[in-house]
Amino acid sequence: MSVKRISQFFNPKSIAVVGASNNASRPGYIVMRNLLQGGFNGPIMPVTPKYNAVHGVLAYPDINALPQAPDIAIICTNKSTILPLISALAEQGCKNVIVIAAGLSEQQKATLASHCKAHKVNLLGPNCLGLMIPHLGVNASFSHTVTRPGKVAFISQSAAVCSTILDWAQHKDIGFSYFISVGDCVDIDFGELLDFLGRDARTKAVLLYIDN
Repeated sequence: MSVKRISQFFNPKSIAVVGASNNASRPGYIVMRNLLQGGFNGPIMPVTPKYNAVHGVLAYPDINALPQAPDIAIICTNKSTILPLISALAEQGCKNVIVIAAGLSEQQKATLASHCKAHKVNLLGPNCLGLMIPHLGVNASFSHTVTRPGKVAFISQSAAVCSTILDWAQHKDIGFSYFISVGDCVDIDFGELLDFLGRDARTKAVLLYIDN
């Protein structure tokens, strides 16, 4: 795989949160909160037909209403809506998507992989916690814990292990260059990420948690 294919994932200039919410129990609430608190300098664009604003940020009723194509879109809605949302994002020119939703069957995962390939969309997930890039102030994740910049990159298939490592690192004052939850690895996987991280000047070591 080409490192160039996923490089924009790790240097985003704009981020959209599809399914952003003001309901504190929803993933779209936590992801928006984390992005705003992280200090990211680019546009953060919530997409939801339910609210005029999310966390005080003007919301857009649908993907077609976005003023620009986001470098990354985080889909926080349920699994039944993923495919049409990816199609709409691809039409807008968005090439990088994070899917939080869990519980997809093997057939659904295969369909999702084919759909992303057909639309030339790079996918992190599904069933993942998201992505953190501390040196850019990007906390595009569903995590309740933050991290600081460091020289170790962490990649995990397990969201539970991500949460455990984040809690441990916070108490040990350990930071990360990248913190990546890959989930079910439908598209972007360990090999491609290791190719990228192996060439990254900020990363001195890579820690992996692999289920299979």
